[in-house]
Amino acid sequence: MGFYKHKFSDVIQLPKNTVVIHASFSKFHGICLDSTGRVYSWGVQSNQKGRLGYAAPPAVLNPKRIVFPEAVKISYVATSDNHSVLISDNGRAYVFGSNSHGQLGLGGDTQFVESPRCVHVMNRKTKIQNFTKA
Repeated sequence: MGFYKHKFSDVIQLPKNTVVIHASFSKFHGICLDSTGRVYSWGVQSNQKGRLGYAAPPAVLNPKRIVFPEAVKISYVATSDNHSVLISDNGRAYVFGSNSHGQLGLGGDTQFVESPRCVHVMNRKTKIQNFTKA
């Protein structure tokens, strides 16, 4: 991922003994999931607030752990150029990034979400039972 004036390493540095079990990449950022359900992201934030799942400078060259508002174990990650969706082991969907067209499922009042937010439907948490890879 070498964009703009930023040069990303061909090898990413994660904490010692981290075992990556899934990763997803877009044009601007990457997300990886380790065997314990922790999630890390890195990439170009630039004008898209929330793309990385945490407050960040324009570019984050090394993976940084995404912190959740509650105890959550993630089992699947997916990225788009400007937003991401994470699925927990109990089937909950957590989203962050651009919501300029309502793509996060949070309604149209929120332009972006900077940290993971659980998607609610009709005031209830919805369990994802089948997630298809694009």
